[in-house]
Amino acid sequence: MNTAKATENRSTQRARLGQRPAVSNSKHLWAEDVGKNEMFDKLRIKLGKTAEEFQKIFDLYDHLLNRQNP
Repeated sequence: MNTAKATENRSTQRARLGQRPAVSNSKHLWAEDVGKNEMFDKLRIKLGKTAEEFQKIFDLYDHLLNRQNP
């Protein structure tokens, strides 16, 4: 095995690992949920739907997906 190539692979892996959070904590997950909620609220407003109408759309979509993939 080529040691230069192996060292390059290890250093590349370390660099990639250094970019990701080591441990996903609840604060990180909460921030993602808040971002999703904000995104859905903006979409709901753009579509001019109430929260109940928007929820019905997602329920119908979920139902159709489950029907196609039993």
